[in-house]
Amino acid sequence: MTGPTLRFRLAGRAGAAFLKLLGATLRFRIEGGDHLAALRAAGEPVIFAFWHSWILPLAYLHRNQGIVVLVSEHGDGEYIAQVIHRMGFRT
Repeated sequence: MTGPTLRFRLAGRAGAAFLKLLGATLRFRIEGGDHLAALRAAGEPVIFAFWHSWILPLAYLHRNQGIVVLVSEHGDGEYIAQVIHRMGFRT
């Protein structure tokens, strides 16, 4: 494995490790979480919308929940996809 594929995979591993370390230092206050829990319990689909500045904390908070993320097909999107796959998301 060489070239861009290796670069993306290595960046994905490093990015996920960084996100896990960063996430361990965060504290969250969830307001209205009962609404999300009720939707999930009822099997209702949920769409999250947020500002770019919240990508890292929300990727940590919602890891390993089977969430599907829309990622750009641009080259930069592959870096994001590699990180979030390792955090338990699908694309």
